[in-house]
Amino acid sequence: MGWNPGVDKAVGDLVTAANWNNYMGTAGSIEYVNTQMGTCTQTQPSRAYNTVYQNTSSKVRIVTVVGTQTDAPGSGGFGPSVYCDGSSSPTTIITRVYRYNAQAATATMFDHVTFVVPPNFYYKYAGLNNISDWTEYDLH
Repeated sequence: MGWNPGVDKAVGDLVTAANWNNYMGTAGSIEYVNTQMGTCTQTQPSRAYNTVYQNTSSKVRIVTVVGTQTDAPGSGGFGPSVYCDGSSSPTTIITRVYRYNAQAATATMFDHVTFVVPPNFYYKYAGLNNISDWTEYDLH
């Protein structure tokens, strides 16, 4: 089943590249997005949890973070939160991860978040103290 814009669809309905390209036009096509992603700058800076950073570039920044925490069986709750806004002490939560260890043994839980930071905005990853990966992409 194809996808038609403006028509309600159910979870699991297929959205093909052709449907998307037809709806979005040239500037929003899958091919165009791929060329733009190819021009981004990727960095893996040394970052710490509960620390405020600023996007000082004039570019939109996409940030991906993978955090880890060991949880006992049957435990969990809200994991990390990401704060982002124009204040040097951001208070706007833009995403929050919930995790739950349903295993019978203590396990290391991985929390993955991806978020967008506008130019000159401040951002903070808070809640977990083990960061296994932090990558930033500045779009050109």
